[in-house]
Amino acid sequence: MKIKILIVIFALFICTAIPPVMAQNAELPVYIVQPGDTMYSIALQFGVSIDDIIGVNAGINPDWLNEGDQINIPGYEGIKGIFIPYTIQLNDTYESLLQEQILDESTFRIINHLTSPNEIIAGQTIILPVAEEVPSEPVAEVPVAYHSLFLNAIGANPNTWAGEVSTLSRNLVLTSELKSITNLTISPYPLKQGKTSVFQFNADPGQSIELKIEDKSIPTFEFEPGSYIAFLGINAMGKIGLREVNFDQITPDGNQVIFSQNLLASETRFSTDPIIVVEPDLIDPANTMPEEDELLAITSQITNRDLWDGTFSYPVDDACIRSPYGSIRSYNNGPYDSFHTGIDFGTCASNLNIYAAGAGRVVYTGQWFVRGNSVVIDHGWGIYTGYWHQESVDVNTGDIVQEGQLIGTVGNTGRSTGSHLHWELLVNAVQVDPMQWMDMVIP
Repeated sequence: MKIKILIVIFALFICTAIPPVMAQNAELPVYIVQPGDTMYSIALQFGVSIDDIIGVNAGINPDWLNEGDQINIPGYEGIKGIFIPYTIQLNDTYESLLQEQILDESTFRIINHLTSPNEIIAGQTIILPVAEEVPSEPVAEVPVAYHSLFLNAIGANPNTWAGEVSTLSRNLVLTSELKSITNLTISPYPLKQGKTSVFQFNADPGQSIELKIEDKSIPTFEFEPGSYIAFLGINAMGKIGLREVNFDQITPDGNQVIFSQNLLASETRFSTDPIIVVEPDLIDPANTMPEEDELLAITSQITNRDLWDGTFSYPVDDACIRSPYGSIRSYNNGPYDSFHTGIDFGTCASNLNIYAAGAGRVVYTGQWFVRGNSVVIDHGWGIYTGYWHQESVDVNTGDIVQEGQLIGTVGNTGRSTGSHLHWELLVNAVQVDPMQWMDMVIP
């Protein structure tokens, strides 16, 4: 009992004996310590050493920082104010940040070590100077919202920027009309190899809005008045790093407005398969490319409504995965320059049944050279599923099928080394990991 009392007393002593750290040098900028900060992370953020920070903050304990502590930051002589972190929002730009925060451009570049406006990337944390006087109360981090303060300001006062045009760094134009696109979310973010990212936002009903990621167009769909959705799929070997995404909007008066945003695409680590040996004609581009082109043409068609409901389901009973999506592959001792575009299911059930993974319309049935007996189902909104190597096909092109409806049986046709079902899910003609769609509920 005495030990417990001593522990409580010691804890109270620790909590009361260390007062909040207050900035001491009015000639240096002040950083407000945020939850999770350490002396190391702060030094790294500002490009200075821990010793330099200690040198301008007499009495500071580098091993004991509290949220709300005020710390002078060395190396920025001549710059005053409060430094707080800000998470770049999905439609922030270099120019909009300068305007909404009324920032001095030189100061903004210096404190964030920026060499180009293109370094403003959604999801990145930067530092903003927000005041010239140290507040008496701790300053909280700028709230994370799904649209920038700049656009909020426009929405609150439509006349603020009326008639004015701001030219962005990529020679695109941002006007006050962009206020009609709000509440933009991307999930998951960052973009990820093999995954589907869902874009959702609000805009005036009946708008024509298209997304473009570099040279690929992504359609948007109005699923209820004023609410829009789009799907961006990145395959397992898709480009990582910065990806430029453009919003292309036709306004009610017929004007075209384009807004550009750099988004981050991250790597997914996939397994590497042993070398696969097949007959040479099965990997001959003269045989494989016509089939690839036909599949691309089929799955590039867009149905402007969703035909499925809820999540997708397994296309076989007692699903056992023999080969996952995304594994990197080499054929006949060639380079590892391809990936497994779907999921292979073995025959673990007491039947060979193949079922539709979601409701939709059958848009292809037939025999392909590589894929064997195949079925392709259009689920709407650019989402397709494919079922390869079937022994038999029990549906016809044009059929409307329901989730769980029998569409064929597992087989060993086409480029196959044993009886199995290869199941694919394509988003705007891009093969992505179907497993994500087993849990993802779309409005």
